[in-house]
This record gives sequence, C-alpha cells and structure tokens, in this order.
Amino acid sequence: MIKGATIIVSDLHVDTWTERKIGETGKSKREHFFELLDWAEKVGVQELVVNGDLMDFPPYEGHRVFSEADSEAKPVVERLIQFGQRVPVTYVFGNHDIGISGYRCMAANNVEPLTTLSLCYPAYVIDYHPNTTILVEHGHFCDPALLLYLRDLAKRTFSPSHFEDVMWTMQRRDLRRPDERVEPGALATIEVKPGENAYYAAKAQQAPPPRETFWSRLWSAIKSKLGRAIAPAAAEWWWKHGLERMDEYIERVRGDGEQPKTNLYQIYGHTHRADPREATVQRGVSCTYINCGTWTEAVDEGWYVDVTPDGTVWLQDWINEPEELRRLGVA
Repeated sequence: MIKGATIIVSDLHVDTWTERKIGETGKSKREHFFELLDWAEKVGVQELVVNGDLMDFPPYEGHRVFSEADSEAKPVVERLIQFGQRVPVTYVFGNHDIGISGYRCMAANNVEPLTTLSLCYPAYVIDYHPNTTILVEHGHFCDPALLLYLRDLAKRTFSPSHFEDVMWTMQRRDLRRPDERVEPGALATIEVKPGENAYYAAKAQQAPPPRETFWSRLWSAIKSKLGRAIAPAAAEWWWKHGLERMDEYIERVRGDGEQPKTNLYQIYGHTHRADPREATVQRGVSCTYINCGTWTEAVDEGWYVDVTPDGTVWLQDWINEPEELRRLGVA
C-alpha cells in the first residue's frame, strides 16, 4: 500500500468477530483491521471503499449491537467513523445493508462530521486512475438465491419516503400480510420486541433443532461435501456475470460517444471467497474480474484490494501477507 492508493474491502461482518487470536500474531481480527486502517491513514490513501455487508445483519438504533459495551461491532463502527472524518469513504450497499442501517445507526450523532462519506447503490465506478476504470458492486444481484430479497431491495427499501417500509423489510416482514407468522427466511414475519435485535429475534423464534441422528449426521456430511463440490461452479457463475457487467459498461460508454480506458476491472464481494482471474480482452479492452473476499470470523484471512495511483490492482491478505508487501503495494 502506498500514498494515493485506493483500498477496497468487502463483507466485514464485524458483529461476527470475537477476540479469538489468529495464527502466530496473537492478534484478533479487530486488531488486524485497526492496523489496516491505521496504515491506510498513515500512508495517505486516496479513498477507502467498503463493498457492502459491514454487519452480519442490519441492526436498529438503540439495539444491543450499538448500546452495550461488550458489542463486537461497536468499537469497529466507532473507528470507522473516526477514519471517515479524515479519509474519504465510499460505502456500496450489500444485501445485509438494507437502508444502510449500519451507517445510519453508527452515525446517528456524527452525521455532520461524516462529510467524506458517500453511499452508492447498486454499483460504484472508480474512474480517477489514468488508464484504469474499476466497477465495484457487492454481487448479490447475481445471486439466484436472493430473488425475493432483491425484489424487496428494489421495490421497498430504496423507494423515496418509505421509512416504515424500510423498517419492515429489515425485519423480513411482508407488508401485505403484516400479522401472519411464518418461519424466518427471505420474507419471514418476525416478532421484534422494543430494543430487541431482529437477528436474535429470528433465531429465538425458530423451532428447537431436531435431535441428532445417524441420518441427520449423514445428511450434514453430504451437504458439506456438496457445498465444496459446487464451489468451483459457483465461482464460475460470478466470474461470468462479472464479464457481462464489464461488457455492458463498455457498450454503454461507447454508446455515449466516448472510449473506455485500457483496463477495466469488475470487483465483487458477497460470496466470501477471494477470487482473482486473469484478464480477458472484450471489445478491445483488457477486462479483469476480482472477488475481494471477506473478513468474517469464519476465515483467518483479511482480504483487500489495493489500487496504486497508476491504476495497478492487487488482491492481498492483510492478516497473512508479509509486512514488506504492504509497504510496496505489490502482490
């Protein structure tokens, strides 16, 4: 990472973090992330882009995730606020960011100082490098499992003057059947008490797990192996959609009578799998797809995309990479 760089991170899911120490460093994921922010500010990055899903589930103002001192998310959120007062921050909406609840809540008393915060949906175009354009999108629009969820995003959450609709959608309620109780899911009705986090309410209202049997253990093993087996195919799915997005962008730019820059990148998150691909040439433009991975507690990695001032793009792992690579901004 060098002066003037652009940093992109995705799927932080900070409320899943614990104080568990990672590897030989003896540092938690939070400590590693704070180091990343400290270094970014020290070297003078041009912009930090958070590509969606700051939280694992969008909380509401006054709920546990922000009000209690032992919340894992609170110190990270406060640190991001401090960082955003000095360094430009762009937040691209993800599927866990309905109504950008995380920033709305964390910045409730800090709206004026956050003059450097920009919110984008569904995509953000970084076009200030000389020969490189970077398209940043969370990636959930390509997820076939989220069709109903995306319907809510488009028709309710981002409609003007629909604050109540936003609240209901965040709780996974169906406005057409507000009193109907269904199982927690994409459009589930969840009873949320005042001051209660909707995520914990959903978990509490699920039926007790069935007693474990030989067949249930076998089914769990099959599902686990099946998930690993289809992972490469899933990665191909997002890669192909990324190529389509870049092709659409090139066509749109040329349709406006302009010429695209030499290098074009499509950056996704969402899948929680870091996935850089080799460049391909489309319509005479070098097109590169990168999935910038995740920072969830489930993985001992801290992926980020580092874009140097000349437009060179690197995918790196802050937690596991040698420190000298951070200083040079190279792969």
